[in-house]
Order: sequence, then C-alpha cells, then structure tokens
Amino acid sequence: MTKLQHLNISFNKLTKLSGLEKCLELRTIDASYNHLTYIEGLHVLNNLKTIYLHNNDITKQNDIYPLKFNADLKEISIRGNPFAFVRGYKGQLLQLLPGLTTLDGRPVRY
Repeated sequence: MTKLQHLNISFNKLTKLSGLEKCLELRTIDASYNHLTYIEGLHVLNNLKTIYLHNNDITKQNDIYPLKFNADLKEISIRGNPFAFVRGYKGQLLQLLPGLTTLDGRPVRY
C-alpha cells in the first residue's frame, strides 16, 4: 500500500483515521460520511493535495489543525460538519490552510 495515491474510505462509520502513515504517496483521501471528530496522523503525507471530510462530526478548527502541516493541500471539503455551521468558519480555514484553492467544492477567492 506504500504506492497508494487515492483512498476512498467514505461511508464506513470511522471514528478516527489511523494507519495511513506509511502511505506516503497518498494524494487524495475521501473520508466523508463517517463519524470523525479529530484529524491526526496525516502530517507525514507530504503529497496530500485533496481531503474530503464532509458530513463527519468535526466541531471546531482545532479538530483539523494537524492539516496545517500538509503544505501541498489544495482542496478540502468540510461542509456538513458542526464546524461548518460556525459563523466565519471559511475564514478560519483559509487562515489555517492558506494554500487552499478549493473549499467545499468551490474555488477560493482571496
């Protein structure tokens, strides 16, 4: 699995992401429609460009803070999480992840 580039683990009732540390070639993770509350352990995935986290249980910015270390991250989807209903969440995400070009399926406008 070390050469794996795209991973779809959506709709699996996952409560955490683990065991992906050796998948260093991962470019895309679709972990939507699970029960994730916190994102961790992905900071070593230097090739990660896209992560779909919509419709999980992420409640605050700190829950996805470790993604700050994924410098090549360009696209994230967080809609449908409790955090996405917080006023100003998009601005918070753009401060945390300034390299984003797509947020919740829409181009980022700076």
